[in-house]
Amino acid sequence: RCLSDWSSDVCSSDLANEKRFRQTIRNPASVNTGAKMPPHASYDDATLDALTAYFKSFAASGGNQ
Repeated sequence: RCLSDWSSDVCSSDLANEKRFRQTIRNPASVNTGAKMPPHASYDDATLDALTAYFKSFAASGGNQ
């Protein structure tokens, strides 16, 4: 299942591999050539930690908004 605003690019399965999740956020096209999400190369580790925690809690709650 894919998540929220980045639904076509970030899926809950990406959270199982934190390195892949970070790569998807920083440079989506490097993971999925058809990615529509813009890259966020400037996100620092603290921002990515917060995003990871958020998406993990969202996925665990079964949310699909």
